[in-house]
Amino acid sequence: MPRPNASSRPSQRAISLLRAVYAPFQRNRDKLVVMDVRSAELTKYAANAMLATRISFMNELALLAESLG
Repeated sequence: MPRPNASSRPSQRAISLLRAVYAPFQRNRDKLVVMDVRSAELTKYAANAMLATRISFMNELALLAESLG
């Protein structure tokens, strides 16, 4: 399943094309969010920070599980 895509202020034609491209992967709900450039940048930073946090947490759990046997 593809990650949600953040795109910064594209034209209406670009929005329609992106919706058509992502449509097969978004059968349950629409995940394409159109926003201004600053909001898109903040969203990307937040998504990357959350992913890094999840990976670090899982690595720590793996180390704990390994030490407990």
